[in-house]
Amino acid sequence: MAAGASISGVNWGWRVPDVFLEKTLVPTRGTIWPWLVVRVGEANGRRRDGAGGERGWSGAIWFGDWLAGDGCWALMDGKSVVDVASVGDVQAAVRGARAAGSRLRVVGARGVERFAPGAVAGAERVSMRGLDRIEIAGPDFTVRVGAGVLVSDLDAALARLGLVWPVRRLEAPGTVGGLIASGRGTTITAQDGPARRWVLGARLVDGTGEVLTVGGGTVKNSVGYGVTHALWGSEGRLGAIVELTLRVRGRRAGDDEPGEWLERDVLDAAAALVRCEDLAPGTAEPAVDGMAGATQAAASSDGLRVVGCYGARDDAEADVAGLRALGLEARVEAVEEGERGEGAAQGESPGGAVAWGALDPDGVFV
Repeated sequence: MAAGASISGVNWGWRVPDVFLEKTLVPTRGTIWPWLVVRVGEANGRRRDGAGGERGWSGAIWFGDWLAGDGCWALMDGKSVVDVASVGDVQAAVRGARAAGSRLRVVGARGVERFAPGAVAGAERVSMRGLDRIEIAGPDFTVRVGAGVLVSDLDAALARLGLVWPVRRLEAPGTVGGLIASGRGTTITAQDGPARRWVLGARLVDGTGEVLTVGGGTVKNSVGYGVTHALWGSEGRLGAIVELTLRVRGRRAGDDEPGEWLERDVLDAAAALVRCEDLAPGTAEPAVDGMAGATQAAASSDGLRVVGCYGARDDAEADVAGLRALGLEARVEAVEEGERGEGAAQGESPGGAVAWGALDPDGVFV
């Protein structure tokens, strides 16, 4: 097994899987991850499993040095997860998927993946969890982190220096990259302002496999802020975020209070969420009280968000009707059933659509 990318959720050997091959593409050898793409024939192709049956898949990518025989195969079947350990791994996955006509879905700790828009059928998941480097520049009040750094690990590292990144998430805080891509962050206090202002810049791998740097590494640098802010809530469709430059501040009394959040096991068991966003001052408590049918409801410490977990969608719909009757805007976010087809929307705003077309012209990310 080559150092770097690894595969979880699938049993792997050192040989090419038993497939019906249609053609083989051997791109120019890269400087970091030479790779080979195998495209299978028939409709979506077939792979024989250990029991002698067959399972559909759309192709495979070789991670590692093909000439040296050092590496492994990654089936593009939408079931396994490719765990990357470097930016080069991410580039290899993107270039391989693009050459094979496959699709990628970027994931982190996967705490809210069940409530995100469904993946295109056959899309392969690429986990950023291996990108977990933390680099703190205390005098500049900035920090550079890999997208896979856990929010809890970042907070612990900053606490030792009397600093804090004052951004939190109610839904099972996972990775920094996942928090930003989900767009669900709030700040510790209302005085900290909007959560996205604490993200200064980013490095991402676009849909062609190139690394782009947007934003800046200092508080005064505003170049590239448009793209940086577009990454907030992008769900990974504008590209794979690999590194983030964050603004931090001095730690204050009260910053160590854990606050409320929805535990991962509660999220995993929920059939639906009810979300109240951008709440007016003083309305968070009535919003929590209005989620009477929830198994658990929590309010953010800045009072701007309330989220409730529900065992049944009907209960969630009933509470939303009650909340709206009180003048509180609320919406249901149900577990996505199945996978969507090609051509689904890549963003709700015209600006998001323009950014998506420029960063991912072939629609690799879904």
